[in-house]
Amino acid sequence: METIQHKLYLYKEIYLSLKEELKWKAADQRVIMMAASLYAVSGKPFHLPSYLNICDYMKQYSGLFSPFKSYHRFITATMLDVRYEDPFAKFEEMNHVHDLLAEAGFRKGIFTYIAALAIMGTAADSPVSLEKASKAYSIYSRMKEKHFFLTSASDYPLAALLSHKEEAVNELVERMETYYDELNRQGFKKGNDLQFLSHILSLDEKSNFHSLLSRCTQSARELEQLGFTIKKKHYPEIGLLSLAGESSRDLAILAETVDQLNSDREFKWYKNMNFTAATHLSVSGCIQQASVLGTGLYTSMEIVLQAQQAIMIAAIAGSVSSSSDGGGE
Repeated sequence: METIQHKLYLYKEIYLSLKEELKWKAADQRVIMMAASLYAVSGKPFHLPSYLNICDYMKQYSGLFSPFKSYHRFITATMLDVRYEDPFAKFEEMNHVHDLLAEAGFRKGIFTYIAALAIMGTAADSPVSLEKASKAYSIYSRMKEKHFFLTSASDYPLAALLSHKEEAVNELVERMETYYDELNRQGFKKGNDLQFLSHILSLDEKSNFHSLLSRCTQSARELEQLGFTIKKKHYPEIGLLSLAGESSRDLAILAETVDQLNSDREFKWYKNMNFTAATHLSVSGCIQQASVLGTGLYTSMEIVLQAQQAIMIAAIAGSVSSSSDGGGE
């Protein structure tokens, strides 16, 4: 409990610092919340002048129609800062990888930039090749064949993340499809959120299929017992909790953390975001454990957090005039 409480303290502290600085630049409070949660999750010390310097650099050295001319840079700058020692050099590399992905078939845009970060995160010290970018696009194309109306640009990052797996494209996609169908039989509702959940679970090829599926359904049931109304938009969080192997005690602590955020005057209007932020704070304890550091699962869970942030950014873009995400939803 002390660990998540410390991260919660950092989250609130960083949020207030960013809010003071960005209140006239970020059109939606959730953008600031997402940036703050990424810093709190990473454990990297937050230094406001350095962060703003990265944001300004991205804006200055991006094209006229780049997403980094708008609020997207506030999240992407955070990702670059918490992951890399030299975020400026990695910004240039991200632009290069983005262009490789576009050459392979992806449409240019914010999700392709996040996909670039995903591939960079799995490439270690090796430069990203057009061949790897093409495999990512093949995975995305097969996803699209399976679920034409569900698959969209928001699936780019996970397709890119899956591209580092040694399995053939068809095997990867069939594993996702099996999770999708079985989760639906277990009571999860079909749709893009369930597809995202099936992609998240597919990242962990080491766990037994039935064991991971059981953890997923059990997490959903226990959250309901703790008073949560599980909606489709919560499926990605359930996937993260399942990958992390959160226990009943962990879920109870998660519920307490959500309650604390919901009762805080700064956060009480953002109940959906509070559940997401609390989940990220909880799961980060797992991915920072020595047992998973340096493993594929560590990198996968890190990128899933980022991919989910990108999807939420897209949702914000569609409702940027709204002052909250509907606490009563």
